[in-house]
Amino acid sequence: MSPAVAAEVAAQATRQGESATDAATEVRPAPSPDADDFRPLDVPERTEKFDAPAERPQAYSSIKTDDNPTIDDVPEEQVPTRSQPATARSSRPAKSRGTNRTAIWALVLSILGITSPIGLYLGYRARGEIARTRELGEPFARVAIWIGWLYLAVIVLGLLTYFWISGQGA
Repeated sequence: MSPAVAAEVAAQATRQGESATDAATEVRPAPSPDADDFRPLDVPERTEKFDAPAERPQAYSSIKTDDNPTIDDVPEEQVPTRSQPATARSSRPAKSRGTNRTAIWALVLSILGITSPIGLYLGYRARGEIARTRELGEPFARVAIWIGWLYLAVIVLGLLTYFWISGQGA
């Protein structure tokens, strides 16, 4: 410690009623302005107090605008309790998403072979119904269509082969 700083510490200690050695160990001198405290030179020092509550930034979704109402502005949906009758609970019956029966019949008739044209027709019809009603069974209809076209191609090739062979013998 430099002698000037030690003398100043001793003077403060005698004013407060302490010994010079106790005051010298407790009070530390302020760092010199030339000391390197790892701050960039072009950044000004912060003068704000840390005890004051800072304004918290808001999320984009919580900022109220005309296009973006906050959660408090949206009315709450009323959920009925279990003690209310069933008619009051649901204004419309819940439709179960069962499997489309037309798709199942299309698959069965396509697999049978001789009825593959009927299965092919029912497969296309089932795909339309499934798209409209959002039922399950689209893979059944798709497979029925593939198998229907495959059987139809085999039947046509078989008939062409039969007529070609029968025409050769005459």
